[in-house]
Amino acid sequence: MEASEGTKSPSAQSVGTYMELPPRSGFGTYTYPNGDVYEGEWEGSKPNGYGTYTSHSGGVYRGRFMNGSLNGHATVQWGDGSVYVGDVEDFCASGYGTLTRPDGTVHEGQYSNGVPNGHGWGTVPDGTRIEGEFKDGKPCGRMVATDAMGRVTEVCCGDVKMSFTSIKTEGGRELSEDEVCIG
Repeated sequence: MEASEGTKSPSAQSVGTYMELPPRSGFGTYTYPNGDVYEGEWEGSKPNGYGTYTSHSGGVYRGRFMNGSLNGHATVQWGDGSVYVGDVEDFCASGYGTLTRPDGTVHEGQYSNGVPNGHGWGTVPDGTRIEGEFKDGKPCGRMVATDAMGRVTEVCCGDVKMSFTSIKTEGGRELSEDEVCIG
């Protein structure tokens, strides 16, 4: 949320030959030199309190601002239609939250630096549900995937290990994993 290079004030917008400054306090709207817009509460010429920040690239950030930065519980919608609802720190997903993409993919769980970190679960458009640990946005450790038919796949550190909720013969007898031939 800094002014572009060449302006005389980091929080001012050049309009003709005069500088338009953001509100000092209270409720107001300000358009930044790069086209971003903040509408909401101000204190000390910075966004402070509840507001909406709309970036020129189409992102919309709604929530509590502290000293110009979005922090706490917020809703973020990106230009591609993805929506994150949850905890944020300095505009990044950090804490617990849910990300929903336009294709129906959902991830809910712990985030750090804007990506899944820690325990989480998600679903993909074909109905598969994945649960486990994530590190730097990628699956890490033991993951369990359950497809729409109820078949369970266990993934450990990148190696696939098959396990099953239950497989029955036509006569109704439940098979053990040793009785199932894969491949």
